[in-house]
Amino acid sequence: GGLSRISRKQLEEYRKSIFFPGNVLVCLTGNIPQSQADNIVKLLSGVTLHAQQTLRTNMAPVPADFGRRSPAVHTANGRYCTMALGFDIDNVKCPVGIRDLLHVTLFTGDNALFFRRLSEDMPLLYSYDAVMEQYRNISNIQVSFEIAPDDIVKVLREIRYLLDDLRNGRFSFDLNLQKQLTQWQIQQDYVCDYNWAIAYDNYLLGAEPVCEDSPLLGRYADVTGEEMVRCAREIFRKSNMTLAVRG
Repeated sequence: GGLSRISRKQLEEYRKSIFFPGNVLVCLTGNIPQSQADNIVKLLSGVTLHAQQTLRTNMAPVPADFGRRSPAVHTANGRYCTMALGFDIDNVKCPVGIRDLLHVTLFTGDNALFFRRLSEDMPLLYSYDAVMEQYRNISNIQVSFEIAPDDIVKVLREIRYLLDDLRNGRFSFDLNLQKQLTQWQIQQDYVCDYNWAIAYDNYLLGAEPVCEDSPLLGRYADVTGEEMVRCAREIFRKSNMTLAVRG
């Protein structure tokens, strides 16, 4: 239904708005001699693209209610009952190293707060999808899952408890820091994905780079548990939450 409302003209206009010189990022992976990299640059310079458009800076427009969401529940009809929560993040107040560690503390692995409380201690969820949507200026952390209609209030109560644990420092900072460092180490086994992650962070997000020569990869050298708690209290509050239920 959504696709049927998109016209060929709209697609063409959108294509022209993104495929233009200055809006191309090429990531080369592997043991490539500089001469071959130079040849690729020459080939790319000969590709015909549309005239220069407004350069994209990866800065998201800030909604008027950013960080000050109204206490409303957004609902839609659907075959299955699905719930989604989102929280706004000001990147200036919460730098990328802390964002990484908040995400891994909440959602990554069997000791993540979400998995431990909602799948192990009180089995309300079988699985969940968690995403950190990031731009240069703002970000949003989101989680969604299928839920039995009778368990909606139960799961919201448990989410409140686990977020209170995060906001009050009831988690292992050292364990989650090591988990994040291990994530980067594992990613190095998949060179293409690893190099793309580095390119994305450095060139699109403009984030603090990962330095392999540093024990804490540079990015996490100045991050502390106290800073994580401060950011958690800034982010995970009711007036900064969007809640949607479909079912």
